[in-house]
Amino acid sequence: MFKKIMLVALATVVLAPLANADSVRYGYRLDNTSGQDVWDQNSFQIDYMHQTKIENFRVGLGFRRGERVKDNRLTNRYQLRFQNRNLMGVDGFHLSYQIGTKERSKKDMTEYGQVQLQYGQRFKDGGSNFGYKVAYVYREGIFSGDKSTDYYHGPRFQLTYRHSWLWRSSIQFDHQNRTDGETRNRIGYRIQRNF
Repeated sequence: MFKKIMLVALATVVLAPLANADSVRYGYRLDNTSGQDVWDQNSFQIDYMHQTKIENFRVGLGFRRGERVKDNRLTNRYQLRFQNRNLMGVDGFHLSYQIGTKERSKKDMTEYGQVQLQYGQRFKDGGSNFGYKVAYVYREGIFSGDKSTDYYHGPRFQLTYRHSWLWRSSIQFDHQNRTDGETRNRIGYRIQRNF
């Protein structure tokens, strides 16, 4: 698995500048899927975002590779991502949406749609290298079967550090409300390279 991840990461680094991409972001996430005090799933992530010719509109691709410890179950997610930046002329107010597929070992593939409303700024009126983002995320299964198979909603918080114009890193926390009152928490670290 590690070799495949490294090949995908290398390919995105090489191809992104050729495609005039805005950014490539890599991440690693730990999940609490049981609702108990156990971080029982990890996930590797890659996001590729491109600034289109339409002002404040970006499009991209995403990939997630998750492994659950308790039953050794693997999950791959493939995403088509969109982002409208600075909604209604408000700097830092963004709407993101995505559609994707979820492939799990020993289970059928499902499709999902997700919407995220987000606000973020850098501290000290933009003069700091530290910034924050607060968001609310809603996801639901689409197209096939029971929509609750990929359903959740909840808040997302992110703290970002800008190392330079080219490099940023962030820590993100998610609290998910799922069906039948189930909740999950996620914490992840990501590093971003701008082009």
